[in-house]
Amino acid sequence: MADKYGIIVVDTGGKITVDLPDGYVLAGSGLHFLDLYYDSPPGAWKKPDAWQAILDDISDGIEPCTDPDCDCCGAKEQGDERATL
Repeated sequence: MADKYGIIVVDTGGKITVDLPDGYVLAGSGLHFLDLYYDSPPGAWKKPDAWQAILDDISDGIEPCTDPDCDCCGAKEQGDERATL
C-alpha cells in the first residue's frame, strides 16, 4: 500500500514512521507524516495493532496539501528557509 502512494514506512523496533512525498498529506487525517511509538510506554501498543493503525491511516491514500500557511510544505513553495530544516 505504501508503494502505491509513494509513502516510506520504517519500523525501527519501537516506532513506525510514515513519510509522505513532499507537498502531500494523508487524506484521512491531513498529516504530512506519522510516528507511532508502539513501545512507549512499554506495552502501550501490540505490534500487530500498531501496524493495523498505520494501515488504517494510509488506506484512504494521500492528497496534495492545500494549506497556504503549512509549516511542512507551504514554506517550500514560498522559498522559506524553514523548508530545508
